[in-house]
Amino acid sequence: MVFAILGHAFRMIYGDISAVLRLSLPLCLLIGMELILQNSDIPAEHRTSGLSVFISLINLGASFWVAVAWHRYILLEEYPDGALPRFNGPEIWRYCLWSFGLSIAFALPLAMIGGVMFGLADLDVLGPGAMLILIPLGFVLFWALARVSPILPAVAVGKQLTPVEAWSATRPIALGLVWILLLLSLGGTLLSGLSLALYSAVPFLGIIAAGVLQWLLTMLPLSVATTIYGVYVEGRSLD
Repeated sequence: MVFAILGHAFRMIYGDISAVLRLSLPLCLLIGMELILQNSDIPAEHRTSGLSVFISLINLGASFWVAVAWHRYILLEEYPDGALPRFNGPEIWRYCLWSFGLSIAFALPLAMIGGVMFGLADLDVLGPGAMLILIPLGFVLFWALARVSPILPAVAVGKQLTPVEAWSATRPIALGLVWILLLLSLGGTLLSGLSLALYSAVPFLGIIAAGVLQWLLTMLPLSVATTIYGVYVEGRSLD
């Protein structure tokens, strides 16, 4: 089932590449702008923190816009009317609020426990073992976040799904999510290493590879979340 879900998610992306590129165009433009800025000849001291924050916020907004459009494209067959995806303002706003809410709910415990552990490490109570505890804990919290992730596709299509309902719906894939997260993390790490190696050999191609990778690492998790929602909440098949 793990490979079936990942395979279905990949098929979503390359099934209709024209529609996919139009749906993700805001994200593509922002990724391109970010890469140009990072690799420009502008001295680092001239790149103000305000500009970096502004670009990050715009990038985040574009990601939410694309995410909602992507969920709706797959689940509602809402095709883009033109070069850009449809801007579903209310759904994007709720998607944004739920994303921040879930992120804070799962990141806060990790930050609090991490603060305590590093405090103990500074006092030579825990030593370097702090990271050995934090990494598995972070993965468990990330897995728990994946268990309730169907909330976001539900919000995108105008439906309501509580964390308890999402947790219950993903019970059959609970163990599979561990492998999905591990495979996505391993794949992302390997591709990032290849991108850096390519950049060292041919900088121009390395920049393009980095942009494509950033795009893929955004679209693939969205596709996985959409697949899980469709299969385990709406009862769709993977065919």
